[in-house]
Amino acid sequence: MRDACFFTFLLFTSFSCLFGQPGNLGRPPVRNFNRSTYNGGTQTWDIVTDKQGRIFFANNEGLLEFDGAHWTKHPIANGTIVRSVYFDGHDRYYVGGQGELGYFSPNERGSLVFHSLTQAIEQQFRQFEDVWDIVASDDGAVWFRTDEYLFRFKNQKMQGFQLANSLMFLGKAGGQLLVQDTRGTLYQFQAEHFEPIPGVAALSSPVTAVLSWKQDTILVTTLKNGVIALTNGQLHPWGTPADTWLKEKRIYSATLLPGPTLALGTSLGGVLLLAEDRRPMQLIQKSEGLQNNNILSIKPDGKGNLWLGEDNGIDLIGISMPFYQLQPDGELEGTGYAAALYGDMLYLGSSNGLYAHPWRSWYNPFDKPAFKPVSGATGQVWGLESLGPELLLGHHEGGFRVSGTQANHLSAETGVWNYLQMDDTLMLAGTYKGLSLYTRRNNGAWQYRYHLDGFDESSRIMVRDDAGRCWVSHPYRGVFQVAYQAGNRSVTVRSYGTADGLPSGLGNYVYKIAGNVVVAAEKGLYQYDPTSNRFVPAKALNTWLNPDQHTRLLREDARGNIWFCQNGKVGVLWVEDHGVEKRVRKEVFPQLNGQLVGGFEFIYPTGDGQVFFATQRGFMHLRTRTQTARDSSVQVFVNLIQLPEYQDSILYGGFPLSGEQALSLPYAANTLRFAFAAPGLEFDADAQYSVRLEGLDQDWSAWSGKTEKDYPHLPAGKYTLWVKARDGAGRESQPAAYTFRIQPPWYASSAAIFCYLAALGALLYSLFRRQRRRFEAEKEAISTEYQQERAVERRLLEENEQVIRQLQHEKLEVEVQHKNKELALATMHLVQKGEILSTLLEEIEKALQKKQDATALRADMHRIVRTLQLDVQHDDDWQQFAYHFDAVYGGFLKRLREQYPQLSNNDYRLCAYLRMNLSTKEIAHLMNISVRGVEGSRYRLRKKLNLPNEENLVEFLMEL
Repeated sequence: MRDACFFTFLLFTSFSCLFGQPGNLGRPPVRNFNRSTYNGGTQTWDIVTDKQGRIFFANNEGLLEFDGAHWTKHPIANGTIVRSVYFDGHDRYYVGGQGELGYFSPNERGSLVFHSLTQAIEQQFRQFEDVWDIVASDDGAVWFRTDEYLFRFKNQKMQGFQLANSLMFLGKAGGQLLVQDTRGTLYQFQAEHFEPIPGVAALSSPVTAVLSWKQDTILVTTLKNGVIALTNGQLHPWGTPADTWLKEKRIYSATLLPGPTLALGTSLGGVLLLAEDRRPMQLIQKSEGLQNNNILSIKPDGKGNLWLGEDNGIDLIGISMPFYQLQPDGELEGTGYAAALYGDMLYLGSSNGLYAHPWRSWYNPFDKPAFKPVSGATGQVWGLESLGPELLLGHHEGGFRVSGTQANHLSAETGVWNYLQMDDTLMLAGTYKGLSLYTRRNNGAWQYRYHLDGFDESSRIMVRDDAGRCWVSHPYRGVFQVAYQAGNRSVTVRSYGTADGLPSGLGNYVYKIAGNVVVAAEKGLYQYDPTSNRFVPAKALNTWLNPDQHTRLLREDARGNIWFCQNGKVGVLWVEDHGVEKRVRKEVFPQLNGQLVGGFEFIYPTGDGQVFFATQRGFMHLRTRTQTARDSSVQVFVNLIQLPEYQDSILYGGFPLSGEQALSLPYAANTLRFAFAAPGLEFDADAQYSVRLEGLDQDWSAWSGKTEKDYPHLPAGKYTLWVKARDGAGRESQPAAYTFRIQPPWYASSAAIFCYLAALGALLYSLFRRQRRRFEAEKEAISTEYQQERAVERRLLEENEQVIRQLQHEKLEVEVQHKNKELALATMHLVQKGEILSTLLEEIEKALQKKQDATALRADMHRIVRTLQLDVQHDDDWQQFAYHFDAVYGGFLKRLREQYPQLSNNDYRLCAYLRMNLSTKEIAHLMNISVRGVEGSRYRLRKKLNLPNEENLVEFLMEL
């Protein structure tokens, strides 16, 4: 009773101190994994995490492993249900099933292999059924609980324990090993025995978990009696506002979250989160996204998110995620457009209307629905503005004044986007068709005056600069500066476009940042310069925000931080004061990528660190303090190497080994598939990976959402696979590496090369021997051939000498024959001359002997002259001469007549004498003419033969 009173006091007094800091508004994101996803059984009984962030589930079909991207099933030896799992912090994953227990550990290739410990159990304890619990004591021993026995595995030995009654629970908390039997008695292990805890009464309900809470307090969750505290050996109720509900829904599993927060998994009501002060913070059930409400197991991961093993399925709740979803219109799930905090109410406007709920530090999750519709504001909401004592609503049906949960028309004018206060007494309303003027009455309320003339563009986007000017932008019309003077019903408008420094007249949005008018163009941000009346590039903003992307929203909060939406990505520029300078840190929220309403992006930062985002399905609520404390680191590891052609050909299973050697693969296994994962990014749809295979790739691959990479037909050599991951916010992990080696093909192995060298040596030796024998044979053959050639040469020399002698002999014979012919010819001529001379001598003697007168002597002289003439006639007997001449000179005259028939007989005689190489004088005597006559004859002969002056006549005739 005292404890319950204390809790009630704490509950009501904490409202005031925590007011304005809501910690449980909205529902956390939930991700579902069904049987077809994880390829396992329906029920999941236990959950653990390991050092690398992998999650292991004791499932009906074995041990399930999830690395953040891939699911793997590991059946135990007898293929039965796995009821419990425990990780020893090193490399063993202990499991308990039906009639089986043991552990998984990595083999030499990093794949988990099951090692049964059943045979190590003493014979009298081997008949057991399900192993429900596995825990480790402080001395390093691992304990297994069945309904009948307890088993201790220590120093590689199994020891069985049996208590008087059947067992219902085994757990560890506060350094104590606690056991409950079927009578409800709690035991602790001391001095190698289990003894009842002194002074602790038996519990009437089964214990489902024991958790170390604070100091000496252990929280004991029970199936039917809620939560009990064990402090200093005494049990007492740990009362909560949800006790009645917990007893009805039954606590089946429990765990602790940072905070600390107690997470209770129930059999009938889903998951309940209790804060440190015991207040219910979240009730997450099937209506909030769970697959069912029967929670068999519950466990946080390294990021503080909550894994649930359910009666049919596995779920992940993003408890540590900074974004919680708000759906003010419930199942209508309208699109969000506007939000505002006014007084003690939170207002959210959607496509279905305006909804309100009290703004306080704690929302009872059992109160549903939380938001109430504002009467009179049903339909499309465009904007909300808190101006002085009033909250004004921009609506499709016009302008409204909101009071509590009631909205009243400000005017009969329809289609109001938003409101812009110009000074203490004037306000402009942006409408579908321009601007309307409002003035403040004495009671502070705003009153519609009239629609302003001179400007009829749709005025959804408006800001006021420090000089009191109104700026309006229309994405398809341009940027306008609108000036209003009191008392006028019309405005003066100046348009700004490319001539005024803007890159284009389209796609421009105007905002006010740090007191400056800023236009977000399709590319880049531009700031208004009042001195030049132009827009100039906003250098600082363009440095922090990509100028090549279109910025669709800029919003400055009370602390000077700048919230933005750029190309569908949402983030913030955290502006931090550091003395005289300010530092800017950019952060992107991948959970919101693509969720804001295109063209109507809306972000509403409150003054107490809360931010609301209008999305296509309601709103997202960002708790910036949770975001700062959340573990946002990114880790990655290689979790699988296999041959892609064979699904079961796992070469590396992803588990690190002590003293691990590089994987050595045969050349036949040179087409590989690598899988990698980054645990903790389950809610990040934009997580990406980049890889580089050192030894093949020069650069990192492009970022991709794929968690696998194939490398076909790798050449032999040593490789290191490097992989890194990044989340949607751009935070990168440290690269993870795995080294392996592809052995050369058998024909390129060391043994093969040795054989090749040996064979080559033998071949070279054989070739050397063969070449040597061939050389000797060739040498002998050459010697024999040389001798034969020498003999042939000698024979040929002798034959040549004989031929030469024969030729010389024949030549001499020819010369002799020629000389004989010439001699014969000369002799013949001499004979003829001799005959003629003899005749002449005889005649002269006869004439001298006669004594006769002059007449007779004259007659004798005439007769002698006739004899001389006869000699001349004989010399002119050309036929006789030609016959002999051709006989001597091989038919020279015959060829001459055939080639030159135009020559005379004297020409032929001259040619014959020239052919005989006679001198001119000799020719003159033979032809009985003068030397000059011979020269004339030669001249005429050259003309008849058509010989040029430079050609020798005798040589010509010699060659004829």
